[in-house]
Amino acid sequence: MSDSHLTPFDSNAYTSKLDDPAAWHGKIEGRPLPLSSGNSEEDFKLATKWLQGCLQNHATCSKPNQETTLPTRVIDVGPSNGSTEPYLLHSNGRRGLYIALSHSWGGYVSLTTTVGTLHERTRSIPCESLPKTFREAVIVTRQLGIRYLWIDSLCIVQDSKDDWEKESAVMGDIYALSFLTIAARGAENSTSGLFIEREPEPSSCCLKYECAEHSLSGFMYVRSPAFQLERLRDTPLDTRGWVLQERLLSPRILCYGRHQLYWECGESAFRQDGKAADVTNDGLRHGFNFKQDLSFNGPLLFSNNPVFLRDYQPSDLPQFETRARLLQWYNVVTEYTSRHLTYQSDKLPAISGVAKAFRKITGYTYLAGIWKEDLIAGIAWRVATPSNDLISPILPSWTWARLKGEIRFWGQRPGLPLAMIDGSCELIQVARNLAGGHNPYGDIRDAELRIRGRLIEVTYRASQKPVDEFPSTIFSTNGVPIGRIHFDLQSSTLQNTHTVRMWYE
Repeated sequence: MSDSHLTPFDSNAYTSKLDDPAAWHGKIEGRPLPLSSGNSEEDFKLATKWLQGCLQNHATCSKPNQETTLPTRVIDVGPSNGSTEPYLLHSNGRRGLYIALSHSWGGYVSLTTTVGTLHERTRSIPCESLPKTFREAVIVTRQLGIRYLWIDSLCIVQDSKDDWEKESAVMGDIYALSFLTIAARGAENSTSGLFIEREPEPSSCCLKYECAEHSLSGFMYVRSPAFQLERLRDTPLDTRGWVLQERLLSPRILCYGRHQLYWECGESAFRQDGKAADVTNDGLRHGFNFKQDLSFNGPLLFSNNPVFLRDYQPSDLPQFETRARLLQWYNVVTEYTSRHLTYQSDKLPAISGVAKAFRKITGYTYLAGIWKEDLIAGIAWRVATPSNDLISPILPSWTWARLKGEIRFWGQRPGLPLAMIDGSCELIQVARNLAGGHNPYGDIRDAELRIRGRLIEVTYRASQKPVDEFPSTIFSTNGVPIGRIHFDLQSSTLQNTHTVRMWYE
């Protein structure tokens, strides 16, 4: 193929060898997928290279601190040579570095810690008794020279409600303060493992690369369309609700996928196949690293874009930054609510670590998934696809956490900063009582909200068109179209024509 006919390749289809002119001159980023399962010497060398690159070169990524207080319990994996069996250690304020495991339970974990087995776990946890994912997490921890490993099902007493409430309240901190998180990205459950045997690719089509001007020649390969690369939005791990805060709050993540290893930190994202982080919708929305897109410690969206800043005066900058920061929260909620939870009662606890991190940055007051300082805009949410999945009738009607399904907010605009809401209504009073005393960002028992605003009498007419087409369904009394009602539940749909009173903003 002539250089004059080449265009930049963003597709998964094209690969080349690293030292081939087709790679460095033709700008073909893709590499053949590895044949090893993540446990070869080369795999560990690459993981160490990614890790050292972050530790030595990234100014914004938090650095390991030997004075970090260990979680309540950790697994002591013993020396790197594996000469002793792991055991559960009560840290009692001990300090040091530890690795956390992010994994999908898959409905069942074969080995947990309970009140009855707690003492036994502190004596020994033989490696052969560990499920494959846990056992291989021990191997990786030892290979990286770290002594302690945190696994939720072993380090939290599973049949103790009090212990679970205490530990789930600080789970976000556990991942945030870890040296590294190992993510079992390709594992359906604890028995699948980190080191997954690779599916061999069908033979590729070889094309010649030539550049007469520079006297270069090489080869590139077109992957068979029958071979489907792992889509990160659909992996067993990346569809889970609890995992979102683990991924966002961890300073560094080494992911073991079905086809390859992945790396993610605040400043970089790598894959063994050399592709960009957002190939096949791996990234979120704006083409950035996932953590850069959603992490509160990353750059604010639009903050360096003159197109969006040109209409802002210097005095407007604080307001702009506030809207950009709030947009991050709303994007997190949208991403979070598109994921799955085994227990819907975890709706607020499973995002409480992210809420705690957001409050640390903003100082805002948290109210069951919404922030008091932006409450008027925060309650302007809708379910992307209305259903009858009411999670909790106890939670107030104004919080998105009471419903199952992806949530979108009025102020979100694809590719644009958060929209401003007009000030024609105001918050009068809001109050809430927590369901328990351990987690101020967890479930609430009851709440009250009072707002003041204009009311307008409208007529509702049902529409058969899709929501995305946004046909008007409410009209003024003289027939002028005003907007559309978005129902939370399918059963809420009004029949025929009704006159209703609406909050009008």
